[in-house]
Amino acid sequence: MTSLSRLSSLLVLTLLACNRGTESVCDDQLDNDADGFVDCDDSDCSEQSECAEGDTDTDTDSDTDTDTDTDTDTAVPVDEDGDGYFSVESGGDDCDDGDADVHPDADEYCNGVDDDCDGGADEDDALDAPIWYADIDGDTYGDEGSTVTACSESSGYTADATDCDDSEAGVNPGAEEACRNHLDDDCDDDPSDCVFDSEIGLADADARYLGEVASDLAGGAVAGLGDVNGDGYGDVLIGANTTDSTVGGEGTVYVVFGGASPGSASLGASDVRITGEEGDDFAGFTVAGAGDVNGDGVPDILIGALGHDGGGSGAGAAYLVLGSSSLSDMSLSGADACFTGAAEGDGASIGLAAAGDVNGDGLGDMLIGAPWVDGVGVNDGAAYLILGTATPSSISLADADSTFAGDLAGAYVGVSASSAGDVDGDGMSDILIGASHGYIGNGGGGCYLFLGSVGTGLISVEAADASYAPSADDEHIAEQVSGAGDVNGDGHADFLIGADLNDLAFQQAGAVYLVLGSSSVSDAALDTVDACYTGTAELQHAGGAVSLAGDVDADGFDDFLISSYGDPADVDNVGAVFLVRGESVISGVVSLSAADVRFDGEAGSDNAGASVAAATDFNGDGYDDFIIGANGVNSSAGAAYLILGIGE
Repeated sequence: MTSLSRLSSLLVLTLLACNRGTESVCDDQLDNDADGFVDCDDSDCSEQSECAEGDTDTDTDSDTDTDTDTDTDTAVPVDEDGDGYFSVESGGDDCDDGDADVHPDADEYCNGVDDDCDGGADEDDALDAPIWYADIDGDTYGDEGSTVTACSESSGYTADATDCDDSEAGVNPGAEEACRNHLDDDCDDDPSDCVFDSEIGLADADARYLGEVASDLAGGAVAGLGDVNGDGYGDVLIGANTTDSTVGGEGTVYVVFGGASPGSASLGASDVRITGEEGDDFAGFTVAGAGDVNGDGVPDILIGALGHDGGGSGAGAAYLVLGSSSLSDMSLSGADACFTGAAEGDGASIGLAAAGDVNGDGLGDMLIGAPWVDGVGVNDGAAYLILGTATPSSISLADADSTFAGDLAGAYVGVSASSAGDVDGDGMSDILIGASHGYIGNGGGGCYLFLGSVGTGLISVEAADASYAPSADDEHIAEQVSGAGDVNGDGHADFLIGADLNDLAFQQAGAVYLVLGSSSVSDAALDTVDACYTGTAELQHAGGAVSLAGDVDADGFDDFLISSYGDPADVDNVGAVFLVRGESVISGVVSLSAADVRFDGEAGSDNAGASVAAATDFNGDGYDDFIIGANGVNSSAGAAYLILGIGE
């Protein structure tokens, strides 16, 4: 080393020695304290305002921001995936800056990722979240009307939406249809699984009630009664008008109580047996449920005794037996009232029916037809209206509240009678009166409709609100008339008029006319009324009996019955009954070959369909049932067949 070099080194060392301990100046770019650090890089300056950040070319506080000209600490935004959203680390709200499909405005999907950066993945609002359907009954089939959306199946929900009743575990598309439970078990909305076969032999009826001995003629008259004993089931009446009690021909009416499981039996085992007073009274020639005549809430019983001679030989009579839960075997001598024919040979009770509540007092009224009454001429006929009362009593029909009198000899007014229901929709019951020979020639016949609130005293049938006349001689119409219920579902009661000698289809094939109810009624020829159901063969005599059946399939439309006592099965007098189901549109001429069901008698001479009637709900399943009389069965011991309604 030269002398000059030694001198320079010595000078530097001297200066360093002199500066040690000197206070640093933080903004003169000198190492004032000779510690090897300048200005803000010197630890002595770290707390000075000049060194907050701004002139050191370094990121003093590790926030990625260097040498700003203020003391504010501001991060540099980072968007590595180029989706327009900055990373959370750089102060943004992109929760995954490595995936351009993930950002706050992204749609949520069921993919295990928080696509929209809201803190949750696979949320219920995910665009591809499936719909789940409530499965309240746990049968794995859901209710399409109760849904949630979720990425995964929730408890109590299922992917299936085909359950038609989510309150019944046994009702679903995988179930087997069970009939008579009012449920669409298999959810196919098709009631055809539960309908009658188109042809049924009465041997397959749900129950058969057989007359006790030959020639009793049981089933010559049948009727639904309603629930007379208060057990919740409909009951029925079966007349056997030639049974012998003491003298002979007193006649008997059997009351058969309904039950959940009806079974066949002899009428000797019936629940109640009501016998005629005297020989040849023929009690049970006609029977009817009377409705609640005395207002005690229990239906009452009407029994016709064609041979009763209290008003003279052959005058006839009708008995009223008030219903009771304690009803038991009795003689008609103990009936609550007897309405006797006004004169000898009147034939009172050949026509017999409940009239409904004609005068609006809340009590059931009664109709009694006497077709052999002589008025203007011989056998003009008459029908009598007896109003309900809390205390019914015996009277002569000459003292009935109203008498509807024929005014043409040989008209046979009163050969049939029935409540029509409320035909015109005014809230009052209307009545039908048949006259088998009233209009044309010697055999035309006619039907008279009287609307409710009829007058009292003597009333000519010519004063009827509407009358229905045949279009040809010898139709023998109106020997049977009946209310049909509301067949087409329009809120008006409809009615039936039988013409068992009608030749429209074949010689004496017979026919039944259906008249639909309306707010306005007027006279009409029968060939202009709403529908006509014709027999299927010569001498079939369709219309020998007609009746409301009730709504046997619970579809909301009332159904009706038409009997034929001829030979539909090519066996003499086997008899048949046709069931016609109601529907919304009914019109024109229809062959009974198109009827929904035909019930054939078991054997020749059975005379199946001698009588027919609705049986209300005999077994309590919610479907209306009906009963068919066949008074020729088993050497005319007779029988009545119970047919239970059927549907889903």
